[in-house]
Amino acid sequence: MLTATPALTYPATPGPTQTVPEYESVSVTVQRNTITENPTITATFNGGMGLGMTERMDMTVIRSDGITETGHANNPAMGRSITLMGTTATDRVIVTLTMTSGDQYTVIDQYYPFPDGVLG
Repeated sequence: MLTATPALTYPATPGPTQTVPEYESVSVTVQRNTITENPTITATFNGGMGLGMTERMDMTVIRSDGITETGHANNPAMGRSITLMGTTATDRVIVTLTMTSGDQYTVIDQYYPFPDGVLG
């Protein structure tokens, strides 16, 4: 018999994000693939003042079907992305940055609906 034990527990609704200090600030964007056969979600590291201070970018997708997907990028450079599988419904995306100082910031925590009216 297999038993699954989740490594992390997340609250049911997205929480507030944290403001990264200006000297460590970076930009991360999230995009959904609109093809129904491959409903991936991608987080892209766009760089910023804290480019050299970002040690790790973690992405978690809590899918509408109850499955949690995770991925990470160590020492992300501009344009580095993480792509995880989503669903054709609304999925929650959490992106956390770990800085060289050891500080962690949740910069994205929100729902991303699959676009309506898109045929794959």
